[in-house]
Amino acid sequence: MKTLTIVPARAGSKRLPGKNLRPLHGKPLICWTLEAALQAQRIDRVIVSTDSEEIAEVSRKSGADVPFMRPPELAEDTTTTQDVIEHAIGILAARGEHYDRIMLLQPTSPLRTAKHIEEALDLFERKRALSVISVSPAEHPPQWINRLGPEGEMNHFLEAVNRKRRSQDFAGYYQLNGAIYIADTDALLRHHSFYLDERCFGYVMSRRDGIDIDTEIDWYLAEALMGDIRDEST
Repeated sequence: MKTLTIVPARAGSKRLPGKNLRPLHGKPLICWTLEAALQAQRIDRVIVSTDSEEIAEVSRKSGADVPFMRPPELAEDTTTTQDVIEHAIGILAARGEHYDRIMLLQPTSPLRTAKHIEEALDLFERKRALSVISVSPAEHPPQWINRLGPEGEMNHFLEAVNRKRRSQDFAGYYQLNGAIYIADTDALLRHHSFYLDERCFGYVMSRRDGIDIDTEIDWYLAEALMGDIRDEST
């Protein structure tokens, strides 16, 4: 199966300005994802979809392709990742390039490695899946999550049956971590989503490896975790 990996990386970011090129342990954030993708054996092509010439230059130096620049209308805060994916597939298809499956790797998951990518591809093939999406164990059980009342009250925040239960008493729950998305190309274009109602499987990663950088606190945590990993390898 021919596999195309798409790494979306626009210039704008409200929460962490310039995050894709911000240095994390000595290299731009996006480079951690590009290196992992390029080390994976079963990926046929790695491309970056960006509106930034600077990101494009860094990506090319890392070994990834930037076969087109993303138009401004697909680099807005309201632009969906699915829009970006379908735009890339369409441009490549018009040039005669067709792929059996599409992999989405977001730059905000720097601890995801080539090994994780290969394992997710193994799962896709073993299960004859239409899609595979990475998840990590949930930090808190959903039974402990609710809204506050209009005055901030918690009168019905927890159901009575859950008030004295420990977190380990709940069955295992998982949350999306944003690290890896894989889908059959036809199914992805037909349903306009990686989340499918059939033959969709979760690839489980540790919370450490699946960290998603969305805030400044996430950034500091990723730096600390990456430092720990380096220490372990020495």
